Amino acid sequence: GHQGCMANSAWLGLQKKDSFKVSCMRLYQTRERLKQASTAVLQVWDGLVWTASKDHPIFTELGGGAWQVLPGLRASMWRVLADPAPGGHGVGISEITFYRNPDCTDLIHASIPNIMPICSGYATSREIGDKTGYTNHYSRMGELATADPMRAFDGELHTFWADVAGERA
Repeated sequence: GHQGCMANSAWLGLQKKDSFKVSCMRLYQTRERLKQASTAVLQVWDGLVWTASKDHPIFTELGGGAWQVLPGLRASMWRVLADPAPGGHGVGISEITFYRNPDCTDLIHASIPNIMPICSGYATSREIGDKTGYTNHYSRMGELATADPMRAFDGELHTFWADVAGERA
């Protein structure tokens, strides 16, 4: 089967007749963590060779299954890093809420496309069942559904987001 690309060998970009500047990049990659790039470097052609953009950092800890806008403005992205339990099959979260104030009364609602849930990756219901043996969620979420990040922001405790790759985000 396909083994992917060697480090620093895969790239994709744009060419234009005249020089131009890139100030923002939107990236959407697969939801399957084992098939994602975890880091990316925005490079620019200097006339002779490709060089790392001086205006953009190396993008690290990239996720998948949702659009990411890079570079993100300072404090434009927040996340909870959850390590799987030792010997566990990954991480699942039924609900999570973020608030604008310290007394947790001013809820920040997920609202696509302006406030997008982002994640490390996510599994389908069937992938969760195959890897963990847990299938009770089929009756509520469906066997062919995805445990995508919006599920953790939908206000429903019987749905959930799950990443079963089993590796640190």
